[in-house]
Amino acid sequence: MPRDQYDSFVAKCDPWTRQYTVLKNAIIYGRPIDGYAELLCTVPEANGLLDTAEHVYPKVAPHIKDAIAAPRDS
Repeated sequence: MPRDQYDSFVAKCDPWTRQYTVLKNAIIYGRPIDGYAELLCTVPEANGLLDTAEHVYPKVAPHIKDAIAAPRDS
């Protein structure tokens, strides 16, 4: 997801949740203005992030949905 949206999403999450922990373990590439964050998590964790995003920061929900739908290595 775009870095600026990632930063805003993290800021809106409760730091005591699993979703916050997953977000804070992201790999960050580039500068805040044009970089992106890669989240390494399980599908259940991604679904939890999607649920949280839909409630606290809907702008990132499409990025999470796309990642859930993308093919994965088994």
